[in-house]
Amino acid sequence: MRKNLTPLCIKTLDIETRRKAFGREAHILAGVDHPNIIKYYGAVPDSCLVFEYMEGGSLCSLLRYNGDNFSPSDLRKMCVDIAAAMKYLEAQHIVHTDLQSKNVLTKRDPTGLRLKLASFCFAERGRVITNVHQRMSSPDVRWMAPELLVLDPPTHKSDVWAYGTVMWEIYNSGALPYPNKTDKEVAFFVKNGNVMGAPEHAPVAIGNLMSSCWSRPTSERPTFSEIYVKLAAMEGTKKKNWDESGRSSLNQY
Repeated sequence: MRKNLTPLCIKTLDIETRRKAFGREAHILAGVDHPNIIKYYGAVPDSCLVFEYMEGGSLCSLLRYNGDNFSPSDLRKMCVDIAAAMKYLEAQHIVHTDLQSKNVLTKRDPTGLRLKLASFCFAERGRVITNVHQRMSSPDVRWMAPELLVLDPPTHKSDVWAYGTVMWEIYNSGALPYPNKTDKEVAFFVKNGNVMGAPEHAPVAIGNLMSSCWSRPTSERPTFSEIYVKLAAMEGTKKKNWDESGRSSLNQY
């Protein structure tokens, strides 16, 4: 029997109408390289994509089943990992458009729990996004910025809004955002200028950062670079030695 085999994850094209999104995901992932983004190995055209295997499953599931077992430092580390991935995408002019805890995967490595961003089927490189109508399906509305609800195109700033919602998920053990509201009620709630409150047990600094991500004017939302710096500077969060390209200067990865 062969030893040291690398487990892989195979994503198949199951619905013909997703062919374009399937190809888009392959194209985007082939051009990115970051320790907090799922590693893409290649594809069989019009058949499947091959990724690294993330044995921990989704962050959403991890939080729902084990959320009470994480320390405040662990939760901040989760936020830092995701911010690092999004900071890298921002620098590469890639808008993710589908940032949710279910699209963040987890695994254990020698440095501890590692989070990696996945699900790039709606991602686009550049400033013009053409898939806004595809993104209007529920329940994604719970992560959508108000400008998307009036059919403005996704931007890095709408990704920032979604990131604030993912932070809310992290500090609420993976709970569904806007609990006790239907998707239509969520859309109406957000379009009318409302936002969720920060989780009661979240540190004040985390709550303030979360709220800034939900600023109504997009110009008042922080960039992912700013988010990363603020999170990494918080007490109890170890700032990793990443350079501006997102690579580790300690060769940990």
